[in-house]
Amino acid sequence: MPEKQTLTKSELAEQCNVGLDKVAQWCNVDYYEELVKLGYTKTQKIFTPRQTKFLMANLIEYSEP
Repeated sequence: MPEKQTLTKSELAEQCNVGLDKVAQWCNVDYYEELVKLGYTKTQKIFTPRQTKFLMANLIEYSEP
């Protein structure tokens, strides 16, 4: 199955088996500086393909079954 190019914050939380509060921490604290360089804003609901690729690369331990 091909990897999805974009993800919503809810889809990321579900895929990583965490709550939206954890996703907010990752996006707005832990990886904020890197995501901003990729065009991230705190109010966006859907991650761009580049942001999705970055998050999946950095959250690999959460995204594996």
